[in-house]
Amino acid sequence: MTDMNGRNFYYNKENYILKLKPEIEKYFKAKQLLIFGIIVPFFIPLKNQNHLTYHVNKNELCHYRFHTIENKVNVYTGAYNEEPLNLPKKCTRVEMVYISKDKPSLDKLEEFLSEKFDLLVGGLNQLVSSIIVLTKDPYVSKITREVLDPTILYSIIDPKNYTLKSEGLFQLNFNKLEQGGGYLTDINTKRVMEGIDLLPNNPFFRAAELFYGSKRSLSNGDYTRAVIDSQTSVEIFLTALYKYLLKKEGFSKSEIDKKSNEMRFKSMVIDHFHKRLGGDFNVDDIDSPVGNWWENTYLLRNNVVHEGYLPDFEKTEKCLDAVNTLNNYLTDLFHSEKIKKKYPELSQLVLKPTN
Repeated sequence: MTDMNGRNFYYNKENYILKLKPEIEKYFKAKQLLIFGIIVPFFIPLKNQNHLTYHVNKNELCHYRFHTIENKVNVYTGAYNEEPLNLPKKCTRVEMVYISKDKPSLDKLEEFLSEKFDLLVGGLNQLVSSIIVLTKDPYVSKITREVLDPTILYSIIDPKNYTLKSEGLFQLNFNKLEQGGGYLTDINTKRVMEGIDLLPNNPFFRAAELFYGSKRSLSNGDYTRAVIDSQTSVEIFLTALYKYLLKKEGFSKSEIDKKSNEMRFKSMVIDHFHKRLGGDFNVDDIDSPVGNWWENTYLLRNNVVHEGYLPDFEKTEKCLDAVNTLNNYLTDLFHSEKIKKKYPELSQLVLKPTN
């Protein structure tokens, strides 16, 4: 993003010497600067040119400079042919500078850029948390790679003479470039249309809907929501399965509700499915689909909701992968010949997804 003066960043040599260098030298003499510019998709309520320096340790600083951007967004009314309305929207550009007392090796450049970008965003999110808690601003949220543009500029500077050592594009994500898959086949279109009438009465429908929504949360960078929703989808699914099995055994609705409400979730998983369905429901075997889900989803969700743990992308992706593996395992189990004979409705209620 080059401004009218033909530069990519606010901190050119002059601004560095006048504005940033005195701030750095309160701590140490810098030997390397790494600069990123990001456009945050919401307004951070700080005045233009407000800046913040975060002391990471004796060898590292993170510096941030804020600038409000008056943007335009297209708004449509849904008319068949229309020109969109352009409405103003404020967002914030943040210039993030990683400052080092040492001169880190650039042999593994991508690894270096990724590590320091995450460090800078982590420091910025501490400011965001402070804004959220102290101002109660509902429009500000934590920043992740997924909410930013796909690629951003970077520059690595030797501050001694403010000489450029490296510059280029740093890849963050491709979320904004993804446009979904291709068209459905005629057969799958028919299945989807039929599902309009069938799914609302399907006790497993909400679980599937919630899980696929958690995938969207992951792609949008809302890791906490993705973890919570993915595990909730499993609990809805297994509770619906438990109630279905009790119903097939002749229990009344009131009896089923009472048993379900009094049942501890772990006991339901390890004690009540294997004896009816077969399969492996050992939560301690992390190499099994059930044990893998228990380790990477159930326990992670507990840490998130009970201890305020903030999952990162890798843990969240692993969490959702574990749920997907569990779903596939249970679906295959329901479609096995043994279970289709014993509980024929299960294979009709829990369908294999369309391709």
